[in-house]
Amino acid sequence: MAVARVYSGTVTTGQKVFVLGPKHTPETPDITETTIQHLFLLMGSAFNLIEQASAGCIIGIGGLDDILIKTGTITSNPEVCPNLSRVQGLSMGLVRVSVEAE
Repeated sequence: MAVARVYSGTVTTGQKVFVLGPKHTPETPDITETTIQHLFLLMGSAFNLIEQASAGCIIGIGGLDDILIKTGTITSNPEVCPNLSRVQGLSMGLVRVSVEAE
């Protein structure tokens, strides 16, 4: 199962998507076309089977075993989507708190 965050739009079971490999650039394309077989909503230690997920959800995607090895970007439009695995600082934390005992 691949763990992913939906950054924009929705992902549905049966949707045709393109997987951009970690070394994908416009000069050296690394694109694989596939269909989403299973979607899971990750809720703590439980995996709930779902039909679609919208932006902001942390999901599991089943059926990408032979396509994704470590990282990649999944998109429905590879011509305009950048390779997000090469972008630095995309998901940085917004709040940092330090707590000390007195």
